[in-house]
Amino acid sequence: MNDLEAKRLVEKEAPLLSPRESLFLRVIGKGETSYGRGWKDNSDIPGAVGDPRTSFNWGAINALKDQPFFTYMDGLPGKKEPRKFRVYPNDGAGIRDLFRTLYVRRRTLQTAVFNGDARQAVTIMSQPPIYFELPLNQYLSTAQKNYESIIKNTGEPDILSFSSGTGDLLLIATIGGGIWAVNKWL
Repeated sequence: MNDLEAKRLVEKEAPLLSPRESLFLRVIGKGETSYGRGWKDNSDIPGAVGDPRTSFNWGAINALKDQPFFTYMDGLPGKKEPRKFRVYPNDGAGIRDLFRTLYVRRRTLQTAVFNGDARQAVTIMSQPPIYFELPLNQYLSTAQKNYESIIKNTGEPDILSFSSGTGDLLLIATIGGGIWAVNKWL
């Protein structure tokens, strides 16, 4: 699946995502599993279960107890071990679970993406519950390369920043019992 096909599929399956949320989700989906298409055959793993190539797992999301799964070698180089990854019935289910994993389980990550701060969003992913095992600078570099590739291939505007201290400023204040938000591009 190419970047434009992934963009269209995310727009179809998760139409309420903002452009930044959609773009960041695709940056992670591309980097983790090539939009669910990058999984290799796992038949060389003793006792392997399932076929990762038909898992529709966009985010290398681990399976929880009683969820359908496949086994796959994962971990840092030299420390790889068989792990259970979730299987989905279709791309839409894989996309929606990646959304939940990124934005529902990590509300501060969603705020960082809303503000255009991809660097902060990736940094949040490195904190418990930890999303990736690579050193932060290595994951950031890969995410930025994927981002640049995606916006080049899709023609999307450059709306996320991987530099520190840039992006939007979101100010939330409580005034008179209400919540007010002001969003300003810096």
